[in-house]
Amino acid sequence: MKKVILIITAIMAFGSADAQIVRSWNKKHINFSYIHTDFQQKELPFGDRTHINIDAVNDLTNQEFGHIKSNYGASFTSGRTFYLHPAIAGLVRFGIDVDWVDLSYTNYSFESTVLTSEYQIHEIEYALPLGLSLTFNPVSKLSIKGYGHFVPTLAGLYMPEESNILGSFDSKFQGNYAFLWTYGGCLSFGPVGVGIEKRFGDINYKDVKNYKDSEPWKAHIDGWRAYLSIQF
Repeated sequence: MKKVILIITAIMAFGSADAQIVRSWNKKHINFSYIHTDFQQKELPFGDRTHINIDAVNDLTNQEFGHIKSNYGASFTSGRTFYLHPAIAGLVRFGIDVDWVDLSYTNYSFESTVLTSEYQIHEIEYALPLGLSLTFNPVSKLSIKGYGHFVPTLAGLYMPEESNILGSFDSKFQGNYAFLWTYGGCLSFGPVGVGIEKRFGDINYKDVKNYKDSEPWKAHIDGWRAYLSIQF
């Protein structure tokens, strides 16, 4: 009986040690972000080069149609960092970051100086960031992380017919896939951290209703996110 108890105890100890090793080689994170984005329309479907500047938290200004102000923007991200090696000098580790969910939403108020009315525009993005990171641990609970990610993204805009600011779309829904980039850093103490990152790239929006036949119009995304991170 004593031998059985000793064997079970050894297995449990090995399993606990193994679990600690696994956790030490990867870390999960959940981020809640405040979004600030500059959206510059570079090409319109009908060839007009009038550009639109969108600030996802502050405002959007169209040279022809007046001023557009966003109401709010936020995102939720969940992923994991896989470390590639033991800490160098007990301080530095390189890792691969994989985010399974990166979902963001922004609401805009479009105030037309031509139509003297206010309308709503909704923007949503789903992304799967992937990239490299460097984590520095000067003390046991304090960590500083820097990273750069490639961000495959599915982006969409919903514009009710009355808020079609360009007057040239066949559908209320505009969308497409895109390849964006992001880089940033996070300062953490224990399981809680705060971070900031920059995100940029081009999206060729098309009418979802007539996706194959519609003319794409190019928009440039350039903005940042400030976020609260929970790591475990």
